[in-house]
Amino acid sequence: MRRLTASVATVAAVAAVLLVLALTVPASGAEPITVQAAVETDRVYAGESFAYRVIVEGATPQVQPQIPALDAFEVAYEGGQDVSSHSISIINGRRTETVIEQYYFQYRLTALSPGRHTVPAATLTIDGQTYRTEPIAITVVQPTEHQDFKLRLALEKEQVYVGEPVKLQLTWYLRQSVQGFALSMPLSAAFAAGDPAAPADARQGLLSGEYVAVSFLGSEVLARRGQGTLNGEQFTTLTLEKVLIPRETGQFRIGPAAVELNVVTGQAPSRSLFDDFFSGSSFFGNSPFSREATRKLVVPSNELDLEVLPLPEPRPASFTGLVGAYSIETAAAPTTVNVGDPITLTVRIRGPEPLGNVPAPAFHTQRSLVADFKVSDEPSTPVVQDGSAVFTQTIRALNDRVTAIPPLDLSYFDVEAGEYRTVQSAPIPLVVRATREVTAADAVGGGSDALAATEVETRPEGIAHNYEDAGVLTDQGSGLLERLRHPAWLAALLVPMALYLGLAAVHVARRRSGADTADGRRRRALREAQRELRAGDTSTEATRTSRAVQGYLAATFDVPVAGLTPAEAERLLRARGVPQVAAVRELLERCDAARFAGLGLDAAGGLCDEARRLLGAIDRWLQARER
Repeated sequence: MRRLTASVATVAAVAAVLLVLALTVPASGAEPITVQAAVETDRVYAGESFAYRVIVEGATPQVQPQIPALDAFEVAYEGGQDVSSHSISIINGRRTETVIEQYYFQYRLTALSPGRHTVPAATLTIDGQTYRTEPIAITVVQPTEHQDFKLRLALEKEQVYVGEPVKLQLTWYLRQSVQGFALSMPLSAAFAAGDPAAPADARQGLLSGEYVAVSFLGSEVLARRGQGTLNGEQFTTLTLEKVLIPRETGQFRIGPAAVELNVVTGQAPSRSLFDDFFSGSSFFGNSPFSREATRKLVVPSNELDLEVLPLPEPRPASFTGLVGAYSIETAAAPTTVNVGDPITLTVRIRGPEPLGNVPAPAFHTQRSLVADFKVSDEPSTPVVQDGSAVFTQTIRALNDRVTAIPPLDLSYFDVEAGEYRTVQSAPIPLVVRATREVTAADAVGGGSDALAATEVETRPEGIAHNYEDAGVLTDQGSGLLERLRHPAWLAALLVPMALYLGLAAVHVARRRSGADTADGRRRRALREAQRELRAGDTSTEATRTSRAVQGYLAATFDVPVAGLTPAEAERLLRARGVPQVAAVRELLERCDAARFAGLGLDAAGGLCDEARRLLGAIDRWLQARER
């Protein structure tokens, strides 16, 4: 009977241990790490962009995936985001903890040519283990021209030299309302793309809608709105320019460019907010709150041929690759100096755009300059000012015989004459004063004159005259009290104690303010957003509004601002129960569309005021919830 009782007690003890483990240990074990890729669609037009994501489950990666070079696609990284979740549930006394780690990297791929292409496998290393995604096949269809939308390319010349800038003009003809668009064009690595100088009325033109900021060939340029005729038909036009600089010789095909747009086809049917809430938005989809029905369309441009000729040999020593017609001017300050004093030499070069790509003058090859001046080895980068590329360099006169900064040579290839030319700047008069050489005698004191005035004397006392007896010595106590009277010893004792007390006070203050961290972050985010909305820079109202709202959300909820699309903003706010989720997504989508104002879209006016009211409402809701 006693043995049976002991067995029952043992079983009860084991059951109790298992029950405790069941109530305290998370139900879900460590998730296996998986890495997979997904695309918005596997069928696109040439020139159309689409989203590509690398999704990581079971870990939070610290580095970006490695994506092989894609000849058929142009790749732009849009950022990553942690979308992990953590939940705890207690049912019938049983505690279940579920942790789902998920992170994604988002890219935007633009198809460059029609055909059957493959996005190769991306590789990602996590904790020393390498993971690979599956390749994804994409069908790229050749777009066709539309009767209401036409795209045209034009080159300033059909034959240029290596290094000669040539203007490329793109004109978009349209006569139907659109809701957002994107321009793209493949460009050979044999070319560099630059931007012409912004027009003088750029700021006023952006405010009035005469200019539209458009992203094309890797940068944002201003496109001018206007009216034009094509094949006898009247269109609204949008015209922009880029500058192409060939790096290699040969025959090249330029284009075709493509415009991806959403054509407004009418009013979208109304939907129930309950349907929107429960159905949600697609993985990459458009907003369910869009007020207009649209249809995606991709329109191609024509193609152009360009011949690039080699530069003749031999080339001048001062030739740095400039092709066109150039001039050079110099200025210096100060012009009255001592030998070795720094002189700021300013070089201004005028020529064809883009001036930001003009290389620095070859200062060290200017023989007349390096003969009398020490030239700084620091590289000089151009600053574009008043239609010229401005370089600054520090020089120092080597002797007092220098009377001027000599002319500087600038060599370029004149395409009109078909030969190299060298122009010079004007000399700059200079006054250089001599400086006396500092010697060891100066270091002893008094200089050479003082030493010359002092005669060596013979003392009858001999060398012992330099010594005194012990009576002149003063007792220097070294006790504790004597040391504390010395400022250095006192500081050595008090400074560490003060630092310790200060660190302790900071630690206590941080602990007390720990609960206010989120509140402080939210308040700072609101102030930054309001400052952005009041900014008076050259950005459009839609751009400022989008930056302010995305920055506020990213700072308030501690998420990366990169990749915070309208759909991601909706997901973020919905997960936290913010009631203004629909208004935020609609505002961000209106901002994206209004960047292209004047093309049949709603006016962008009032977006900043609406954002102020909306962010204020969100902030008040968050503040009330924190209480």
